[in-house]
Amino acid sequence: MSKNVAYKTRITLIWLCLACVGLLAVLSVYAAFLGAQRARELFTSLPMGFYWFCFVIVILAGLLTFGRLVRRPFLLMMHLGPILVILASIWASPGGYLLRQRLFKCDAIPRGQMIIVEGESTNEVYGQGRFIGHLPFSVTLHDFRREFYEPGYLMVVDPAGATARVPAEQGREVLLAADGSLIRIARHLDNLQVVQEEGGPAVIDSPGEGENAALELILQSPSAPDRRFYVYADRTAEHHGPLHHWQFIYSREVRDYFSELSFTDAQGQTLQTCDLEVNHPAAYSGYSLYQSSWYMLGDRPVTVLTVVNDSGRSVVYLGYWLLAVGISGHFIVRLYRLRGGMKNGC
Repeated sequence: MSKNVAYKTRITLIWLCLACVGLLAVLSVYAAFLGAQRARELFTSLPMGFYWFCFVIVILAGLLTFGRLVRRPFLLMMHLGPILVILASIWASPGGYLLRQRLFKCDAIPRGQMIIVEGESTNEVYGQGRFIGHLPFSVTLHDFRREFYEPGYLMVVDPAGATARVPAEQGREVLLAADGSLIRIARHLDNLQVVQEEGGPAVIDSPGEGENAALELILQSPSAPDRRFYVYADRTAEHHGPLHHWQFIYSREVRDYFSELSFTDAQGQTLQTCDLEVNHPAAYSGYSLYQSSWYMLGDRPVTVLTVVNDSGRSVVYLGYWLLAVGISGHFIVRLYRLRGGMKNGC
């Protein structure tokens, strides 16, 4: 190869690499406005798969063309890192899973959701409203619990729909009518229980034995004796006494929620337990489980977990590590040489 051809080849590779990097920057800015789901679909689409493949080819061609990149360890690491990240991401993408299924008969599930009722087990994974497949292990939801922002709020809605809202704190009052009738919060109960005592039924607070939060309210009126009643959390109570069709709502905002899980193999042996929390995933048998959402099925809580296959993740981490070390090492060497040259010049 003549020097002129070699020079043109190198210039072409440099411009192709700059074009790939520039396009990636533009797509990253654009994806920031799409949201996580649509951005994921964009970067794992078939056209982007072709783009990633071309990017890897350009970097490899640069390594073969510019001998200095191979002879200097830090420069080599700077180029091998992105190659590993891109190849591992392609391997773990939906298209990569389809290719692996066809070529290697791989039955791994790339991504989906598990829906588990408290006290039950399942290994079924769903995606976009349809069944995807079974995991090689079962997940049991032993307990689901929530933490709330305190103190919550008491909302009082009159028959005309006007709403008054006050913090659910002991002693707070809401004026109901011009005659001086009002509602006063007597106490907050973490877990309201009705027990039988010598004098008859009694309401007690039994924290730690369940979840039945409620407010004890007292209706005070100048023309009638005080009346005591209870409003349960996240439920609407209608008052049918002297104040017809008034509604009292004890509202709480969820701060965090936890799923107490165990993982069971095909032989029914429990191998691992964990408390799954939002933004704190659990890893088991090549999968990561994330706390996604929850809802109530009657009086039973249901947890929704996002399941992600970890295939290729270690290679991605290795690629980022090589890239970071390569960039840091390259600039440290350059700085050291620059300082050495300045001293020699002096």
